[in-house]
Amino acid sequence: MQNDHTEHAVRAVEVKQLEWQPDEHGDATAQSILGTYFADANGCWSLRGGHPLTAAGALEGAKAAAQADFEQRIRSTLA
Repeated sequence: MQNDHTEHAVRAVEVKQLEWQPDEHGDATAQSILGTYFADANGCWSLRGGHPLTAAGALEGAKAAAQADFEQRIRSTLA
């Protein structure tokens, strides 16, 4: 069970931003310790091996949703 101090420390951790690389189709990939994230121009994103998920805002929305997923996964390992 977490205490308030641990919860605060986990929230305070700054998670590295994913570094997106564009491809020839207008989509992008980012390598991470968890695997490869994909984001496409239609607003879909996924972590390699996972089901595509849709986010609002086309490519930038997909990247933001993937970043949020990455941060949540990293923080959950610290909890």
